[in-house]
Amino acid sequence: MKKELLININYTIDHVLHVLHAFEDDQFHIVPFEGSWTAAQVAEHLLKSDTGILKILYGKVAQTKRAPDEKVAAITQLFSDFNLKMKSSEAILPSPRPPEKEVLLSALDHKMNALSEAAATLNVSATCLDFDLPGFGRLTILEWLTFFMSHTQRHTHQLEQIYRMLHDTSCPAFQIRTI
Repeated sequence: MKKELLININYTIDHVLHVLHAFEDDQFHIVPFEGSWTAAQVAEHLLKSDTGILKILYGKVAQTKRAPDEKVAAITQLFSDFNLKMKSSEAILPSPRPPEKEVLLSALDHKMNALSEAAATLNVSATCLDFDLPGFGRLTILEWLTFFMSHTQRHTHQLEQIYRMLHDTSCPAFQIRTI
């Protein structure tokens, strides 16, 4: 189970970083259409989320009194529904003008690799006690790592859409503005 988890986490990390690196520096802060985040804002949102998850994983834990993967399918299903619009908590909203690309991607790479290390070294069946995820309650480390992967995969899909919008000037919804 842990080997497959690490493979999936590392694939997720590699994929999102690959997509983010595909953006040219001058595209990183461009809003592709009204109401969208920039690639930089998506990256900053992921960085803030990952920082919070790491704090939870290394916080207080207890022995789990249920199947440690009980909520995995529900978390995965929720984040894979791309028609569902979600609101981010204020704590992890991106700033109007996130840092420059290399600074942001270096920090994100560091946090994501720390999450991979947590998956490799922590008892993934332990329940995290420091934060209840709205709609889910307390999660195990395995479930938090599933949240990390599903959340990152959802935003990787969003980044791919942003990238396509920035490279298809014939698209009728294409309205570039910089922030």
